[in-house]
Amino acid sequence: MSPSQILAPHCCLIILLPLPNAKIFSALVSIICIIILVIYMKKSKLGHAIRATAQNARAAKILGVDTEKVYSAIFGINAALCGVAGALIAITFTLHPYIGLPYTVRSFMIVIVAGLGNLPAVALSGMGLGVFEEFADYILGTEFRIGSCLFIIGFNSCI
Repeated sequence: MSPSQILAPHCCLIILLPLPNAKIFSALVSIICIIILVIYMKKSKLGHAIRATAQNARAAKILGVDTEKVYSAIFGINAALCGVAGALIAITFTLHPYIGLPYTVRSFMIVIVAGLGNLPAVALSGMGLGVFEEFADYILGTEFRIGSCLFIIGFNSCI
């Protein structure tokens, strides 16, 4: 029997840490979604229109971009990404009415660290925060998971 089968049948050993298959699946799906979004924002006409509208909506409107359609498209993309994120959270954690509150703190922290207009940096910052929280959860315990996020916010504000 391998060590991963002794720990649990639904876990894999990665760098000598047992990780549930649901978390590995969630990480892979989120990485795929990030790559698709970054490529779409850089290569498509709508992606260019979104970036132009984000930089200066008035100038984009003068140049012929329909900013109302861009805002509608942004809302649709955001709703789709939130749906994917909710589905990935539902297969990993227990659902309750206040499940979104810790993710609000995390999202603000990610934007503070990465900056508002840099999509690849936001993606890397989010993945880095997730890895840091998992290590804090494994090493310090579950009760320090959110505290580690607040530690990064405090550390970032001191720099």
